[in-house]
Amino acid sequence: MNRFFVVVLFVLICGVASAQAEDTYLAVKAGGFLPNGKGDATNQGGLKDFDTGYNMEVAIGFRPASYAAIEAASGFYTSERQDTVNGSSTKATIYGVPVTITAKGIIPLNKADFFVGAGAGYYFGVLDQSGQPRSSSSHGNALGYHIVGGFDYNISEHYSLGSEIKWFSTKPEFDANNSGVKTKWELGGTTLGLGMKYKF
Repeated sequence: MNRFFVVVLFVLICGVASAQAEDTYLAVKAGGFLPNGKGDATNQGGLKDFDTGYNMEVAIGFRPASYAAIEAASGFYTSERQDTVNGSSTKATIYGVPVTITAKGIIPLNKADFFVGAGAGYYFGVLDQSGQPRSSSSHGNALGYHIVGGFDYNISEHYSLGSEIKWFSTKPEFDANNSGVKTKWELGGTTLGLGMKYKF
C-alpha cells in the first residue's frame, strides 16, 4: 500500500511539473514547527515536551483555474527535547522529510490570494537519542495527511510574498528504546511560516 501511494504521488508530481509554464509556480517557505505535544508520561509515542523547532519547504504548483491549485512539495522539519534527571542529561531529536501533494481552493483578489487546502503525503522520519544509559537512532516511514491555510500578496507580475499555516499528522514506527521492538509515534504538529513564490 505504501509503495503504491509513493508511485501515485510521484506521477502526480510529474504531472504538476509538466503543466503549462504560464500556470506554474515555484514556492520556497520557511518558519517554525510546533510539535503536537502528544505522548505518554515517559515521553514515548509522541512529541510531548519537545521544543519549538523549524521547517523548510520547496513546492511546485499548477493553477488549472484562478480559484484552484495543485501543489507538490518536499522539505524538512526538526525539533528536540532535553532532560536532566539526577545529574544525567539526555537529548532526543526528531527529523521529518515529507513528500506531499495538496489541493487548494483560492479566493483571488486584486493584490492578494487567500487559500485553504488539504492533502496527503509520505513522511520519512528519524528519532535520535543521546545520553545515558545509551544512545540510539531509529528510522520510520508512514503516510500522513494535512490541512493548510494562508495568503499570498502579489508584489509584481511574477513574485509574491505570503504566509501559511499547516497542521499535519503522521505516525511512523520507531525503536525508541533500542530494544528491537518498534512502536508508533505521532510525529505531527503545526508549521507556521513565510514564503516567496515565483510564477513562470
